[in-house]
Amino acid sequence: MIVHLVTDRPLEDDDGEGTDLVRRLALAFPRVAIEVCAVPAGDTLAAGFCVAQLACAGGPDRRLVACWVGDDPAAVAPGPWPEGAGARLCVGRGAGGTLIVGPNAGWCWSLALPDLRGLCFLDVAPAGRDTWGGTLATAVAHAHCCHPHVLAGVVDREHVPAPPVAAVAHVDRHGTLKTTIIGLPARLGQTVDVRIGAIAAPALVSDDGTAEPRPSEGELLLAPATSQWPAAADLGPPRYAELRAVGGSAADRFARPPTGTPIAVTDA
Repeated sequence: MIVHLVTDRPLEDDDGEGTDLVRRLALAFPRVAIEVCAVPAGDTLAAGFCVAQLACAGGPDRRLVACWVGDDPAAVAPGPWPEGAGARLCVGRGAGGTLIVGPNAGWCWSLALPDLRGLCFLDVAPAGRDTWGGTLATAVAHAHCCHPHVLAGVVDREHVPAPPVAAVAHVDRHGTLKTTIIGLPARLGQTVDVRIGAIAAPALVSDDGTAEPRPSEGELLLAPATSQWPAAADLGPPRYAELRAVGGSAADRFARPPTGTPIAVTDA
């Protein structure tokens, strides 16, 4: 089994909050691999993309995704949902059965929502910033073990904010720009103009970067975020697109745009 932890808590300090959370999860799940996916502080859009991809794309059958973003999840943009409910932890499952636990913060659940089977509040209430690590570890353990009193009501899906349309969602360690663009905006092999902020550049619409003719070094590709992420026709979530540079960094080409930056794609 693998536990994926999506968090903005720093792990460099042995006494830091992020390290403490990893320790708590390790105690709750002994002899289980814990893999950390780091996102910028308070960035629920990046967290939401990582949660959705880890939980909804292909991978090991036995895995669990936990999310912890923000000092006060209820205060993270675009605001608490439902209005006035305060900081709560929620639980859901992807279509493949992957368990997801995370706060009702910003866009943490927005990109996974189309593929979720159920979304409920958990009967574990955080008391403040210093208790979030222990609270999340307890909530994950209770949800995984199907504790009889773990659920505390169904979440109204209308309260989950829709992600921004055609925007930068996450920048991975390779400099790939994950986006909220649903599907591919043009036919395979077509060159399109991509504008992010003040910078525009041509990009080749591709399936996985292996089609002929082979892309050249440094060429920008607009392709599915992962071939293992189900398409809408498979009753999974939409397969979001990503921008990557062959042998380089797409993020650098566009001056490292922050998440949420709009993306315009037009015919070349």
